[in-house]
Amino acid sequence: ERFDELMQELPKDWEVAMLGYYGEKPPTFKYRLQQSVYRMFHHLHLFNWHKVPMKWIDEICLSDYSNSWYEIGKVLGTHAYAINQSAAKKFIEYQTPVILQADRIFNYFKSENELKAFAPKKTIFTLSELSQESSIQ
Repeated sequence: ERFDELMQELPKDWEVAMLGYYGEKPPTFKYRLQQSVYRMFHHLHLFNWHKVPMKWIDEICLSDYSNSWYEIGKVLGTHAYAINQSAAKKFIEYQTPVILQADRIFNYFKSENELKAFAPKKTIFTLSELSQESSIQ
């Protein structure tokens, strides 16, 4: 029931829904400050940040889309996601032959291309090693 309600909040033309992830950078003061430091490094050519595309730095943080969803920024550890046919075609064209891990393609692709990708503010799926509880008795 929660899943159906969440999916209804997405725009009709969504391409990727990250349903389980970690390593995200929510739009908090801490991560916005980190993003500002990366921008400064980029402009001052420090620590090789000048080699990182500015679009990638600009989109490093998640951004609010709705009460329940973020528009994705940089995410790591994506372990559950839904993609539509449009996104699947884009990813196949982007990396044939396959060179990137599945959870890395989202970050790389989005830094260079348009991608309507979203992540719930509260993940739906959690890796067992990240879980605080276990349903195994």
